[in-house]
This record gives sequence, structure tokens and C-alpha cells, in this order.
Amino acid sequence: MVAAAMPKTMTIEEFAEINEEGKFDLVDGEVWFAPPAEIEEAEVIPILSAHLVQYARESGQGRVYG
Repeated sequence: MVAAAMPKTMTIEEFAEINEEGKFDLVDGEVWFAPPAEIEEAEVIPILSAHLVQYARESGQGRVYG
């Protein structure tokens, strides 16, 4: 099934059957495709995450998940 040909809404069972490369989310029955990150985003995300983890640990204000 090509991403562009996916039905507008689907059940969780239908969603589980998606056999396409890429990242997909099911939101209120709608399939959302998340395009791959750009190079700049891919470089910034680990740096930002490291700072957030450090802040969360030092301040005791929570946890950071990827």
C-alpha cells in the first residue's frame, strides 16, 4: 500500500497492517506520515536532548524520553 493511497481513516487493526517504510501515526482514525528529519534537525536533536536530560537530572524536574 503506497502512503498516498492510504484511506483517510482506518482502524487500529488496519493500521497495524501497514507495511511501508517510514514513520506513521494513527490519530483519531487518521493516518499521519512523518517525513524523515532533515540533516540540521538530526544534528540539533541529540544536543538539545543532552541539555534537557542534564537539566532534568540536576533540577529534579522530571525525565526526558526520546
